[in-house]
Amino acid sequence: MSEPNTIEFGVLKMGDGADPEGFTSICGLNTTGFNRTVESTDRYIRDCTAPATPPNRRVKVTGRKWDLTGSGYFNMGQQADIEAAIGVKKSWQFVVMDDDGTTPLGTWAGSGVMTAANIATSENDLGTLELTIASDGAWTYTAAS
Repeated sequence: MSEPNTIEFGVLKMGDGADPEGFTSICGLNTTGFNRTVESTDRYIRDCTAPATPPNRRVKVTGRKWDLTGSGYFNMGQQADIEAAIGVKKSWQFVVMDDDGTTPLGTWAGSGVMTAANIATSENDLGTLELTIASDGAWTYTAAS
């Protein structure tokens, strides 16, 4: 029996806009996600030889989008960076790590806009952060070498 090569966790990194661009991990996140979806439109085309027969659905893909999410503890040391990124188009990376916790397996990268940065607190607990980044254009995957 062979076992799958699993992902231990993902690291969300924000670009600094410099040339060459540097990336900083969003520290404190313990849950990350990279969600890829397509938008579509349903079309129904009747059979010309049997027009009274209900047509079968045909799906037309109209677009693709990627959303990054992250949640975990709110690192006050990055508060200014998070605040400056809300609503701004930036470069982002989502790096997936091997189950040894230190070896990168690959990176999805592209442009995106932080559309949500939610901070929550509760008495006698640590503050948390939830981020959402919406893609702006195509994203690419590069396997680690």
